[in-house]
Amino acid sequence: MRVTFKARIREARKERIYMTLVVGLRYQAANAFFGGVHGKGDLGSKPRAEVIAGILAAIRERRA
Repeated sequence: MRVTFKARIREARKERIYMTLVVGLRYQAANAFFGGVHGKGDLGSKPRAEVIAGILAAIRERRA
């Protein structure tokens, strides 16, 4: 059974997973991620470096 990205994202939202990232062939070719944050909705497509920097900043803020 093949599960689509939309189904995986929908399931993650139901389970209240904080952050979801999609890395499909289209995004991989563009060196980008598509993501969303629980409670904030979809963040859209962003460059890989920007997404990684945002995740690391969020981790640092939670430790402080």
